[in-house]
Amino acid sequence: MKITWFIKISVLGIVLFFVSYSVLSLVLYNRLLKNKETESISFYETDCVLLVVNYTAPKMSFGSGHKKMYLFARNHLLLGTCTFGEFPMEIKSINTKEKSISIVIKNLHYDSNKVYIDSWIQKNKKIWGYKIIYE
Repeated sequence: MKITWFIKISVLGIVLFFVSYSVLSLVLYNRLLKNKETESISFYETDCVLLVVNYTAPKMSFGSGHKKMYLFARNHLLLGTCTFGEFPMEIKSINTKEKSISIVIKNLHYDSNKVYIDSWIQKNKKIWGYKIIYE
C-alpha cells in the first residue's frame, strides 16, 4: 500500500515538473516575442527549431553586455540556452539534420578581442543537442 502511494506521488511530481517547465518555456517565448520589434533581438527559424538571440545591455556603465541564445522546439518548449559576450556575431545557418548551428564572428583582428572571444567560444560548444560551429 505504501508502494502505490509512492508511485502515485512520484508520477504526480514528474507530471507537475513537465507542466511547470512547459508553462515557463511558453512564458519566456512570449516575453521574447513581445520584444520582436527591438533591435536587440533576432529570430532564426527552421522547420524543427527556433533560435532566438537576445542582447542585454550592461547594467553598469563600465561593464559589457551579453547575448543570450535560446533554442526552442516548434511547440515553444525551451531546449537550451547559452550566453555570449558583447562581440559582433551572426547566425549563418541552422542545420537540423546534422544538428549544428554555424556562427560567423566578425572583427576578429584585434588580439585583445580575440582572447575575449576565444574564452566565450570555449564555454559554448553545444546548445542542447546542437553543436555550435564558429567561422
